Amino acid sequence: MKKTAIIIFLFSLFFSFRVYADQGDYKNYTRLINSFKQLTNAKDISIASIGESDSGKKLYVFKIGNDKLPAVFIGANISGFDMASSESSLNLAKYIIEKIKDKDKNYTNKCFYIIPVLNPDLYSVYFKKPLEYRVKNYTPKDDDGDGLIDEDPPEDLNKDGYITIMRVKAVDGKYIEDKGFPCKLKKANPVKGERGIYKFYIEGIDNDGDGKYNEDPKGGVIINNNFPVLFKYNKKSSGLYPVSEKTTKTILDFILNHKNILLAYIIDRTNNMIKLPELGRTSKLGDTKVKIPKGFGKFLGLDTTKKYALKELVKILKELGIGRGMNLTEEMVASFLGVVPPASVDAHDYKYYKQLSKEYKKLAKKDKVNIKRVVKGEKDGSLIKWFYFNTGILSIGVDIWSLPKAVNIKKKTGLTLEKLKKMSSEEFLKIDDKVLEQFFKKMNVPQSFNIQIVKNMVKSGRITPEKMAGSMEKYSSKASEKGESKNQNLKNYMEKELNGEGAIKWKEFNHPQLGKVEIGGIIPFVETIPRYDKLKKNEKLIEDFFNLLVAKTPEIKIEGIKIIKQKTGVYKVKFYIVNEGYLPFYLNMGKRNKYSMPILVKLELPKDSILIEGKKINRISDIGGIGSAREINYLILSGKNRKIKIKVHHKKITDIVRTFDLGGVK
Repeated sequence: MKKTAIIIFLFSLFFSFRVYADQGDYKNYTRLINSFKQLTNAKDISIASIGESDSGKKLYVFKIGNDKLPAVFIGANISGFDMASSESSLNLAKYIIEKIKDKDKNYTNKCFYIIPVLNPDLYSVYFKKPLEYRVKNYTPKDDDGDGLIDEDPPEDLNKDGYITIMRVKAVDGKYIEDKGFPCKLKKANPVKGERGIYKFYIEGIDNDGDGKYNEDPKGGVIINNNFPVLFKYNKKSSGLYPVSEKTTKTILDFILNHKNILLAYIIDRTNNMIKLPELGRTSKLGDTKVKIPKGFGKFLGLDTTKKYALKELVKILKELGIGRGMNLTEEMVASFLGVVPPASVDAHDYKYYKQLSKEYKKLAKKDKVNIKRVVKGEKDGSLIKWFYFNTGILSIGVDIWSLPKAVNIKKKTGLTLEKLKKMSSEEFLKIDDKVLEQFFKKMNVPQSFNIQIVKNMVKSGRITPEKMAGSMEKYSSKASEKGESKNQNLKNYMEKELNGEGAIKWKEFNHPQLGKVEIGGIIPFVETIPRYDKLKKNEKLIEDFFNLLVAKTPEIKIEGIKIIKQKTGVYKVKFYIVNEGYLPFYLNMGKRNKYSMPILVKLELPKDSILIEGKKINRISDIGGIGSAREINYLILSGKNRKIKIKVHHKKITDIVRTFDLGGVK
């Protein structure tokens, strides 16, 4: 009887781990890579290791097509624990292969690089027991500053297969149980008459005897904070310095060695189509002093031997009428002068992101994918930001899944963020104060911003309804990711999608140091990884939007060729280099950061011909989006052999070679 009970217990433990750990059929790293290897039985399809992670795991790139073609980079799961994005990259690979088989011209003329797991070290965490929620890799690190490394990790005290939460009653506790959702704690709100009764800790003991619990676990560094754009030196989880991690270096080495990449498609936790990149980022560089480059100093009439504070330069430029109509910031001025890298997306580039966002949302509606959910925007030090700021190419971030926002809050005011964005200042000032008060409360606007203060700011022109709506989106987003709103989102999801499962009930445990505690709470990754069987329609959106982007990539052609005979043996040759693709050959950021390499237009003449006017090599450094063109002219004195050759070359385009016989012109 005892043996039977043990078998039943082990079976139930396995079953619960299966439901919440691999959610059906997520593949471990070996299985995932083997699934890609099974697709390599066709021409120009291969998989190879590109280097190692910090723990020595191999990073793999799956290649479809020829390296000499313009390429699209697809990177999945930089977080490491976002299993769904790695799974979707496999299905996207199959989708691309089918498109090529169907001879779709948008695919047959390109190469595709797919890295299905950008962070293999953290990927493995999902398949380990006990299951622990982690966002950092295993690089040894002294988290608590006591001179010891990784000495106080969490432990599975109750042996249920999960690292969850310990709650303990305390007079100075700050937390209470969330009513209606007892598996979660929330911070007590004294304004509502709530008094905290609990403290909570990650499950485990105080291994180093410092009175703290599990504050120095194994590792680590968040790989997606370790890239060299807006790197946060004061944040330990970012790493000691940019590209301090071998994983980061492996990824960057591959990208920098493949100059043919013209589009980046990152599938992970970031979605910059729902949460657009920052525009006009608030500066923290105001007091930073810089010298003016000589060329700019002469133009502006400023002393180039003196250092100016950036906020002082903003004032000077405004007084000179430079940047009229623009909201000049310290970052913009610093970037313009080339003294520090930019921090905000270029205003012209932003228009492309905004338009693509509209098209993404239309596709989401068609594919019945909910976009009213908790999404993450671009973070400083991330791969997606590095791609845009360093290479100047379009970097799109899409997520496969995130918690849907709870929809149980009734709109009583009739006022929404969308309506606010479209309002004029005059329309805003006519709104009743009570309506605004309810709306501000719903949007979690700080109480210090009372109605009268806000209306005075609008009257004076210091803020517009559109900018106000943008700020409120930030407050709303933050509120949705913590406290009651976050709990409500999770509660609704667990009730509707998981049949109320996904949590461990609180159960008493005699802790060796804390005494009587209760262990329980949400099972790791329930909030971040969806059930495997729920991915299908979300994956369709990933594929549909990818298809739309591939069709919009730059497409350089020679057009409008005219050869005009001037006099005996002399010919004028005129043609245009045209971009027939929707996207610019480089975004503005590529030109600003001097990354963009020019398109080379080379003229080859027979030995007995002479170029009278024009250049044998033309460099085109700037060609915009659809319909943009650059005119090329030659005046040629032809010999007996009248065949000339024009070559157009760039790593990001398929070489164009055209041959003309001047002798055929009358």
